[in-house]
Amino acid sequence: MKKLITLLLVLFCGTAFAQITFKDHSGTTITLDKQPQKVVVLNSSNLEMFFAAGGTPAAYAVSSTTPEYIENRLKGLPNVGKVENPDIERIVAMKPDLVIGMNFPFHVALRGSLNGAGIKMALFSPVTLPQVKDTVRTFGEIAGNKAKATAAVADIESKINNVQAKLKDVKKVKVLLLYGSPESYSMAMPDSYSGMMLEMAGGDNVAVGAKPEKQGGPMAGSAMSRGFVPVNLEYVAAKNPDMIFLINHDNKTEAKNDSALTKHPAWSGLAAVKNGKVISLPFETYGNNPTVRTGEAVLRLARLIYPERFR
Repeated sequence: MKKLITLLLVLFCGTAFAQITFKDHSGTTITLDKQPQKVVVLNSSNLEMFFAAGGTPAAYAVSSTTPEYIENRLKGLPNVGKVENPDIERIVAMKPDLVIGMNFPFHVALRGSLNGAGIKMALFSPVTLPQVKDTVRTFGEIAGNKAKATAAVADIESKINNVQAKLKDVKKVKVLLLYGSPESYSMAMPDSYSGMMLEMAGGDNVAVGAKPEKQGGPMAGSAMSRGFVPVNLEYVAAKNPDMIFLINHDNKTEAKNDSALTKHPAWSGLAAVKNGKVISLPFETYGNNPTVRTGEAVLRLARLIYPERFR
């Protein structure tokens, strides 16, 4: 009997939730004393990482940027309004153990009211790959599934490592990555998430060296504005890229050839435009932070730039 009791105690202690403490992207330290049973997630990128880390939200906020495969997983779950204006009364009524949002003003503003109702809130907005991986690991702890979170991170790293192995000693192609429309394009710099993925895919980003000017154009004030600068056509003409990638809201889900720039004299003389090397990228993946799909996103870019290396 004593042996049985001892065994049960060991099993209980092995499965009991250990208190976890983490720091979110607002710099706030949060401690969870028990395994969260109800977690409300207020934006698409955090939803994607939470699912990948083995979690299932109790509710979510509706967003136009949510990938289709995540929307399918959300079917049947309640929503708490829109991402930019969550219904705080609905959230409080659910009595969640934790609310996860973005480190942006419209979510930061909710924290005081939620804390006043005894509800903890964590804010995550990863802008680099290391931050994505760290966030997934934190979500794995919150969801009680460290193994799945570790596997999700390993999958990202494996895909990127495989791409870079295939591109060893490749002669780099000059690439320009643009966001917006021909009238108001912004260029992706290396410190943007898109620019980072372009470099991991082996592209020679011609925007490197462009002098950042006062932020303007379609990226001004947006969540994606970090690392983008308005296009300088004289600079682009001098660099004369071999390939141009476009990101805009018109293309949601797949890469395809784009002829829009052929209609604009300022762009039509570029080698990429003349040679039909202008490709529209899916906004769902490249217009937003793809988080756990980063490895796949890098692989797709690399295949477009260097198809001969991926046959």
